[in-house]
Amino acid sequence: MLYLLEAGIFRPEPEARPPGGKAMAHDDFQDKLELLRRRMAERGLMHLLLGTQTNVAWLTGGRGHILLASEESCGGILLVPDATYLVTNNIEAERLLDEEMAGIDLTVRHARWNEQRGLLDLAREIAGGAPVASDLDPAVEVAVGPLRWTLSAGDQARYREVCRQSGEALEAAGRRVRAGQTEFQVAGLVADETYGRGLDPVLILVASDERVYSRRHPLPTGKRVERYAMLVLCARRHGLISACTRLVHIGEPDPDLRKRHRAVAAIDASLIAATRPGAPVGGIFARALEAYAATGFADQWMHHHQGGLIGYRGREYFATAASTEIVAPDQAFAWNPSVPGAKSEDTILVTAAGVEILTQTGAFPTLAVDVAGEIVLRPDILVI
Repeated sequence: MLYLLEAGIFRPEPEARPPGGKAMAHDDFQDKLELLRRRMAERGLMHLLLGTQTNVAWLTGGRGHILLASEESCGGILLVPDATYLVTNNIEAERLLDEEMAGIDLTVRHARWNEQRGLLDLAREIAGGAPVASDLDPAVEVAVGPLRWTLSAGDQARYREVCRQSGEALEAAGRRVRAGQTEFQVAGLVADETYGRGLDPVLILVASDERVYSRRHPLPTGKRVERYAMLVLCARRHGLISACTRLVHIGEPDPDLRKRHRAVAAIDASLIAATRPGAPVGGIFARALEAYAATGFADQWMHHHQGGLIGYRGREYFATAASTEIVAPDQAFAWNPSVPGAKSEDTILVTAAGVEILTQTGAFPTLAVDVAGEIVLRPDILVI
């Protein structure tokens, strides 16, 4: 591939560009760009740098990370009045352009890796020393971030596929659980199934036996599975993150565990049934507390968050009693009620037509929960 280097600007020759990269560019890139430019006009901003991998992925569909858990992207998107730039270093420029942002019209400005120049340094140079606002500043992120909350038609199509494959990955890993495996080995099964479907596992939690009763965020350990395991996965592709939990038992669970699981399934179903356009998020949270009390676990909500809005972050916000947000069409949520010994979690999409449970595959045992006449299916315990 040939490149033109003019005044520090890195441009592939048109005939050298491949027709597409490993990651397809967002079909709604221009629409999102217009949303950003309108927000900039509202705030009186002339130059805006998107420097977090969350926002870079939202706009371009490309992976902005090298370290999986990093917040800052290895390449930023700079909006100036008459152009849109990709700013990065010489290590990443060609890869990002060809594999992550193929097909998007971007002018690329890069620094050499050994110059130790950050994204903001390059952005300010392009802006001629004028002020550059950036989502790396929390105050700017507060203004820009909510643009991600409503998912475009393209986002939704991508998200359905991400979530379906995430559910398949976690359930396939669950079927491979055996007594004697360590929690680390079970996490490896989850990672294997997730990467095998072209997804990045951004969070894997595994607890076995008594740890399911005592740990709400169970990072895997060397403890060996005896009869029971909880598997939790957050997986990401095109920046969109799914969340789901599945429970696996070797042999029939005892009645007490069944009771605990039915309780969280009922609480989760109540949350899902309440998540409709126009519903106050604080009111949904209140419904959860009522459901905890009705199932005999009144105080257990205090020991873990209950979930909230999801999409380009694992949670954009957590629901609380003080939440003032209102559910809108084309938003996604992941609720995750838990009690000692059990948890229920899936990713759902709210539309004007109703709610879709996106990480539900149809190939895992389910419980049918009646919520005021509405039947909501929740994952059952898989007995192997």
